[in-house]
Amino acid sequence: MQRWVRHLTITAQPILCDIFLLDALSQFRETNQDVSFKIIDVCMAEMLHMISARRCNMDFGITLNPEANFDSTLPLTHCETRGILRRGHPMGDYGDISLPQLRTERFVNLAEGSPLRHLIHNRMDTINVQRDMSLSCALCMEFSNWLKAASALHP
Repeated sequence: MQRWVRHLTITAQPILCDIFLLDALSQFRETNQDVSFKIIDVCMAEMLHMISARRCNMDFGITLNPEANFDSTLPLTHCETRGILRRGHPMGDYGDISLPQLRTERFVNLAEGSPLRHLIHNRMDTINVQRDMSLSCALCMEFSNWLKAASALHP
């Protein structure tokens, strides 16, 4: 019996590569060794270009308005927003924090053009919250590395 080797080109936004896609594909490969992957991590603009040019088989992305950009979408998950607080922060023991409670807090911001950044800004703007953006990071890994370096300086 001949086994066909199948190949998929997948585009994904960097945050999805970092937190989801690599582990999911690794698990998939355990039972599907005849499928190979090429993963291209891209920004939203490049992802849309690759989809319209039919240069990828599938895409994993975060989008605020999928119907406006795509003929067909499949929601994979619904996410909740989580905050990272320093040790001993007064809000550290809260179960839930409402957006108005964040009015005086300082933020680490995602990079310009990030769909998640856009979503958070829109939600905060609806309650007239002026945010103190102390730092901007492009990727989750970049922020993780920044936290490690900062904790080494201030144990």
